Amino acid sequence: MRLGRNLGLKCPHCSALVPSAHRWGTPFECPGCGRQWQLSRRYYDVVGWLDVALGACFALALGCRGWQLLWGIPAGFIAATVVVTELRFRFFPPALEPWCSEDRHWG
Repeated sequence: MRLGRNLGLKCPHCSALVPSAHRWGTPFECPGCGRQWQLSRRYYDVVGWLDVALGACFALALGCRGWQLLWGIPAGFIAATVVVTELRFRFFPPALEPWCSEDRHWG
């Protein structure tokens, strides 16, 4: 599986544009300096919790209360993730960190 979307990633070392098309589970390679990078874990931690909070807001705005929140928050999380993904990549691109083959949190 290939990730073919252009994420607008820039190399932290030489500022070259890093192509985001790569095989899942392999590093992003900078064409300028040849270094290998992965997406920052902190980025996904922050984004994940923000999507959970936004999902809870969606569920509450739709009128979920009490036990309905057990299904409402996960459904809202999925909706929030789908809705804000494009905006997130466009306005808050993920940071790159050095590649670590043991760190498989992103794929």
